[in-house]
Amino acid sequence: MFITKLKELGIAFRFKKKSHIVINVLPKPKQSVKTFVTGGRAIHYQPADVRNYVKLLQMVIKARITEKITGVPCYVIIFAFFPFNSTDKKPALNRGWAFHWKKPDCDNISKPILDALDGLAIDNDSNFAGITVFKFKAPKPRLEIFIYELNY
Repeated sequence: MFITKLKELGIAFRFKKKSHIVINVLPKPKQSVKTFVTGGRAIHYQPADVRNYVKLLQMVIKARITEKITGVPCYVIIFAFFPFNSTDKKPALNRGWAFHWKKPDCDNISKPILDALDGLAIDNDSNFAGITVFKFKAPKPRLEIFIYELNY
């Protein structure tokens, strides 16, 4: 759908798939830095569980990445799968998936993933020309990350 709109606007490019990484982990958000004041000084920090989550993602990405993208724009698609819960409806359970439209927000899901990709799959996260994030409920929580090189 959005490819059709881009063509209507005169924008045409090619996607070249570079990586597909599956990480069997419960997706976690990266929220704003925490701040507290002590002795008249503001201390800014990222909670340890967030730091550890990014390190875990980096470790898995480093082991599974086949080629680093350098000097060209990139596009990433993130599929975040969350577990079903007891209130999910039977049709969703029978289908095997459902959309997940509650918290955490898509932008907060993407932040630790992009941080983990920086320097491993791409030379700099500013190379991302586009990002798409989908959230689903499924029997098995995981992340699936598709990285594309964009060519004119």
